[in-house]
Amino acid sequence: MYAAGLLTLTVLAGVASVAPGENLPAADPPCDVVVAAPAELQEIRTQLLESVRSGEVPSFAIGVVRGRELLWEEALGWADREAEIPATPWILYQVASVSKSITATGVMTLVSKGRLKLDEPVAAILGDTWPEAETGDVSTSHLMAHTSGIPHLWNYEYLDRPETLVPRSRLIRENAFIALPAGEHYLYSNLGYGILAEIIEKKGGAPFQSVMERILFEPLDMRLTTSDTWAGEEGTARGYTGDGKPIPYCFRLSPDGGAGFFSSVHDLIQYAVFHLGAMEGNSLPEGASITADPAILHREGLYFRGWGVIALDDATVLISDGQAAGGTATVILVPEKQLGVVVLCNATGGPVIETAIGVLSALVPGFGEQFGTAVNSIMNDLSAPGKSPDGLYEGKLLDGTEALEVALDFSDPEKPLLILDQGTYTLQGMNWERGALQISTAGPLSFGADWAAKHRITFDLWLLDDGIRGIARKEFDDDRLRYGIPLPLDLQKTR
Repeated sequence: MYAAGLLTLTVLAGVASVAPGENLPAADPPCDVVVAAPAELQEIRTQLLESVRSGEVPSFAIGVVRGRELLWEEALGWADREAEIPATPWILYQVASVSKSITATGVMTLVSKGRLKLDEPVAAILGDTWPEAETGDVSTSHLMAHTSGIPHLWNYEYLDRPETLVPRSRLIRENAFIALPAGEHYLYSNLGYGILAEIIEKKGGAPFQSVMERILFEPLDMRLTTSDTWAGEEGTARGYTGDGKPIPYCFRLSPDGGAGFFSSVHDLIQYAVFHLGAMEGNSLPEGASITADPAILHREGLYFRGWGVIALDDATVLISDGQAAGGTATVILVPEKQLGVVVLCNATGGPVIETAIGVLSALVPGFGEQFGTAVNSIMNDLSAPGKSPDGLYEGKLLDGTEALEVALDFSDPEKPLLILDQGTYTLQGMNWERGALQISTAGPLSFGADWAAKHRITFDLWLLDDGIRGIARKEFDDDRLRYGIPLPLDLQKTR
C-alpha cells in the first residue's frame, strides 16, 4: 500500500496469526477524550470504534488541528488488550519512520542555530565512526534526501536478548558503505538517518536522546517522546500483529534516528502545530519547521527533510509515516489549509494513512479524490520500468571481510538466476522503483561469513554504463524478526 510503496519500507513481524476477536475483553473498548470529534468527523470515529470493538485493531490514538485550534484528540481501545490497559493520548506508540522527520527537525534546528552545515562532509563530522574505506563526498543534505548512496537496513532489538543490542556507531562502521555516487540516485535508508542521529550527537556533545530533548522536545513540550524505551514496557502500547496476536516480548527497531522513536498523539499534535508554523512562544528557530522553506510548497512527489511531498491542485500534502512490527503511525500536514492530522495504532499495518486521509476528506471537499489521483501518478512514476538487464553479470559480493564470487544471469528474462559457489538459485518478484531493479531469492539460502544461517536475499540493482552496482540484503529471522543487513555488489557484464 501507499505507506510501504512510496515513503517507507515496511518491516513486518514474523509471529503466528490469530483470529481477530480471540480472548477479547467482554466490555466495549474504553475511549479517552480530550476534545471530542466534531460532527463532520463522527462517522470516522464510529468506524474506528467498530474496528477496535471487533478486534481488528487494538487501539487508535488520533489528533486533528487547524492552526492552533485542536479539533479532536482521543484514544480509542486498548494499549494492552489482554491486561485491559486502556489507550490514552499520553500512551507511547512506536512511530517507526516518523522518526525520520523528527530527526530531520533536530538537524534543521542545529543548522538554523549555526552549529551544523547541510553541505558539511559526513566523514569530517564522524571521524573514527565513519568506515575507513569510505571516501565518498556524502553530506548531511544527502542523508536527509535519501541520496547519499548509503544502503537501507533495520535491526530489531529485544530486551531479553542482549546479543541483539547493536550500538548505532557499530551499525555505521560495519554497514555504511557507499553503494551509489552521492547525489545521483534515491535510495531509502534507515541507516542514513541513523548517521544523522550520530551527527546530532557529535554536534550536540551528548547522547542523541539528551540532545533532542534539549533542542526540540522541551521547546515543543513533547516531553514523553523518546528513543529510550521498548514496545510493551510500562507506559508504551503493546504491539500486535496485523491479524490480532499480541507480540509477547519487549522490542524496538533501530537505528534510532531512522525508526526508533516512540511518541504519544498528544506530543505529535504539538509537533504538527509547530511544523504548520502555528505555534507561538516556542524557542525554536523558524528554520527548523518544514514549512519555513517556501520551496516545499512547490515540490511534487519528492522526499524532503524527512517528509514526503505531494502536490495537489490547490494544496501541498506533507506526509511523515512509518510501519514496524506492532506499530503504525502517520503525521499529515496541509499547510495551505493549516490542517494537521496524527494517527497512531499499535498493530502491524494499521490503517493510519487511510484514516488521516478520511479526516482530511471530511474537512476539505474534494481532497480525497485529488489525493488519490496524485498518489496514483506518483506510484506509476516510481514503478516505471527502466532498461532491463540481459546476459550474464559477474563480480564480487562483499560479506564482512569475505569477497564472494557471484553472478546474476538474466539470459532468460522469465527465469533470472543467482549463481554462487555452492549453487544456482532462482530469483523472483522483479519490479522497478525509483530507477532500481528489485528482485529476491525464492527462498532462504546459506552463504558467506555465516554460512550456517539461512537468509532470504533481496537485491536493489542499478544498471550503470560499466555494469551493475547495487545492494544484496540478507534478511534473517529465527523465532522473531531480526535484521536486514546490506552487502555491496559490483558486477560487470561478461556475456
